[in-house]
Amino acid sequence: MKKLYRIVINIILVLVILYSGFNIYSKLTKYNHDTKISSELQKKEYKKEDLSKINSDFKFWLSVENTNINYPVVQSKDNSYYLDKDFYKKDSISGTLFMDYRNKSIDDKNIIIYGHNMKNKTMFNNLNKFKDADFFKKK
Repeated sequence: MKKLYRIVINIILVLVILYSGFNIYSKLTKYNHDTKISSELQKKEYKKEDLSKINSDFKFWLSVENTNINYPVVQSKDNSYYLDKDFYKKDSISGTLFMDYRNKSIDDKNIIIYGHNMKNKTMFNNLNKFKDADFFKKK
């Protein structure tokens, strides 16, 4: 009986390890895909009209000097859609930078922009550089 329990427990452990490995692989593949999509967008010089044709939710391009923040900003009817959608409106772990739905236009006095602080140093991760007084003074 003990031998049967050990076999069952070993099978369960192997299945858990396989499942976990698959999930890790799947997530890494999605991160790499998202990074590739962002890089392709950043490499080209687009006109506003071209970006609006690709995505009708496009509002403006955000670029911050001396950082890797260089992305299109979109806006939807809620603040959750682009959390997990790329600029092409496809599923994405990284999401897309987006304006708060309550902002009426890019001419508002204050614009709230949401985005992820990614561990791979993309999206808003470089905002952490501004914690360094020397970096901040360069600006």
